[in-house]
Amino acid sequence: MRALTLTTDGMVAFSDFADVEQLESFVDGSLEYLPLDGSTVLVFNDDGLMRGLPHNAVATALVLGLGAGYSDDDVIAGNAVVLSWDDGSVSDVNPAVTATLQRLGLPTPDRASR
Repeated sequence: MRALTLTTDGMVAFSDFADVEQLESFVDGSLEYLPLDGSTVLVFNDDGLMRGLPHNAVATALVLGLGAGYSDDDVIAGNAVVLSWDDGSVSDVNPAVTATLQRLGLPTPDRASR
């Protein structure tokens, strides 16, 4: 499946994952699914904070910018992935998600921080 990856070092890119195991490897653990809107979900490590994974500034800003149920004190820790969400299953991300990143002033695959 095609996903938008958001790494702790600010890199934003489109990447392909063959299965859930590859997603778990990328986020370094068990998966947490946080709906961002009716058709998009953020996937990240559900124990990232407790395990001391680095803060993911882009993923956190995305969640806060979309009002996805997090408060200003909450952070996403570790790498994260954005996928499309339909009836409880994930699929290839809609490339138009980059427009949401741009609207929020966040890095996009074209202009990710290095």
